[in-house]
Amino acid sequence: MYFWIRESWLLDHTIDEEPEIDEEIDFERGSLIQAQLPNPLVFETSYGSGDKPHHFFDYSTSIPVVSGLFADALRAVGIDNFELFPAVLRNPETGAEWGNYFAFNVLGLVDATDLESSRYSEIMAGNEDGEPALVSFDVLALKRDLLSGLEMFREPNGGCLVMSERAIRTVLASSPEEGFGIIAHEVVLT
Repeated sequence: MYFWIRESWLLDHTIDEEPEIDEEIDFERGSLIQAQLPNPLVFETSYGSGDKPHHFFDYSTSIPVVSGLFADALRAVGIDNFELFPAVLRNPETGAEWGNYFAFNVLGLVDATDLESSRYSEIMAGNEDGEPALVSFDVLALKRDLLSGLEMFREPNGGCLVMSERAIRTVLASSPEEGFGIIAHEVVLT
């Protein structure tokens, strides 16, 4: 069983502004980031003092942001196909800051998407050079025989972060009382 991981759209606060980085740097490509990035990457947020920010995967930023606790939970199940870049969440109005956050780059792009069995809206068509269409999924279907026991990867059409049941259960079990602000959609396997 696999799950497509998203940040919760039910939470009140978000990232209001992400750090400026070279537009060629893509955290959804599934490959190593070779460029120098600011250290730390500063993400402006609307959280207030005393709040515990959640994690950001897709709604508010093109750069996923997770806590050290989230990364430690992945490592606890043997997942290491990711890069972390030090980040700070900062409320520019109050000066409140949260450390132990990281820009999160998943290594591994797996084209196992079964578009015929998925439900989606096309955002941008693919091209003749083999670039897949960019889509927004309502239901994500993956071809079971192409997954071969993978624990975590991105799929190329929507940039969705996909995790195994074992991985997401471990992550959620390690979540603080407030949770990570994650919604896990079960993936259809064909």
